[in-house]
Amino acid sequence: MPEGPDVPQQWMLGSGGGSAALAGHLGMGFALALFIGTHERPQAIFEQHRQARKDAGHPGPSSEMLAAAVICADNAEEARFLAASHT
Repeated sequence: MPEGPDVPQQWMLGSGGGSAALAGHLGMGFALALFIGTHERPQAIFEQHRQARKDAGHPGPSSEMLAAAVICADNAEEARFLAASHT
């Protein structure tokens, strides 16, 4: 992994505990993709990320975020039409 003061923080996008743990192990931030699949994502996924980061010895706090797909349109009918192609 690149290091130094000018290197931006690296993030991993994932939809489950395996990718959360891998991101933590590698010292990366983790973005939980709510738009991949339709299954429930327990809040414990973020805890898996934090624990893997801690177990790997990475200093400092962990970074997590949610990633969601959002549909915007001029009206509800158009929004439903656009959303139908993204499921």
